[in-house]
Amino acid sequence: MLLVAALVVAVVTVPLAGGRLSALADLTIRRAWALGIALGLQVAVVYVWPEGSPGPLAAVHVASYVAAGWFVIANSHIPGWWLVGLGGLMNFAAIAANAGVMPASRGAVAAAGLSDMPGRFANSAVVTEPRLAWLGDIFAVPAGWPLANVFSVGDVCLAAGAAVALHAVCRSRLSATGAGEFTGLLAHRQFVAVWGADAGSGLAQWAYVLAIAPVLVGRAGAAHALAALMVVQAGSG
Repeated sequence: MLLVAALVVAVVTVPLAGGRLSALADLTIRRAWALGIALGLQVAVVYVWPEGSPGPLAAVHVASYVAAGWFVIANSHIPGWWLVGLGGLMNFAAIAANAGVMPASRGAVAAAGLSDMPGRFANSAVVTEPRLAWLGDIFAVPAGWPLANVFSVGDVCLAAGAAVALHAVCRSRLSATGAGEFTGLLAHRQFVAVWGADAGSGLAQWAYVLAIAPVLVGRAGAAHALAALMVVQAGSG
């Protein structure tokens, strides 16, 4: 849901930023069938056969990410697509490490107003002893808000990557479209030094967010605290 909402916002903002949505018609999409397989497998385990045997359903869930990864790799030529790949890799790591289920924190699930459905496969659920818990669904859109649900750091990367790619392809003012101009700037040592320092600072700030996430997971009000931290970090970046 987070990705869908991000895409809607990105589509709406492209024309406002001077971009042309018609440019999408010129974009070459490779191995679209792999994405179709991934989405089909997701729908199958969550909506069609959720009451099946947990083991096979978990394996199918993991397989859906493998198919999606194939699609992402095949389209690495799209600007900003690496961020989509990073988000998908984060989610895949968490799911693969927890027997095919995305681990969700109890605080995030409670904040989003979600409840367990015994006997049904859930692609995201509270796990007794989660591995890579900080990559799981530790954030929440609170109950009562539109699209109330839990989401992960990987989901944030996926949404951001999709928005960056859309604006870049449509050549809006929010994207860097002048590769030649940027190449020229790299010839200036002062620019490279300042840009490198700024990039390092930004990386350190996000590393701090990722480092503090596992400390907050499981504590009272963790979901709201983590969501607030991500919003503040995004705003200050």
